[in-house]
Amino acid sequence: MNTHHLRAVKTGVLKAVATPLKLGRRIQTWQVQTFNDDQITSNSTVSLLNTTLDS
Repeated sequence: MNTHHLRAVKTGVLKAVATPLKLGRRIQTWQVQTFNDDQITSNSTVSLLNTTLDS
């Protein structure tokens, strides 16, 4: 996981939007952007390993 915090937030509601960048069979990579009042507050890239595959 790699996150860049772009703007501090002290009050309000945060909204996160996750967009898949690569959906492989075992590894997935997602971009997650967090917003407060339609202003971006952070940007993250997350890689996940799928361990629930059938043998």
